Amino acid sequence: MGNHLFNQETLKNAKTVLMKKVEAEAELLGANVVLALRVNYSEISGNRKSMVLVSATGTTVSVGKIKELK
Repeated sequence: MGNHLFNQETLKNAKTVLMKKVEAEAELLGANVVLALRVNYSEISGNRKSMVLVSATGTTVSVGKIKELK
């Protein structure tokens, strides 16, 4: 991220919040798995203020047990 003002703890907390939202959204959609989850971080700063944007994309699916073939 180059010369950022955010420390690793801030980014870790942002990712934790994001993951809880991803889990909740997947559950609302009836999914129990998120495939190919991609997390992106962006920093916006100006006038001695800055913020980090954290976003995620992935595919939600519902996976059940696979029956054994006999």
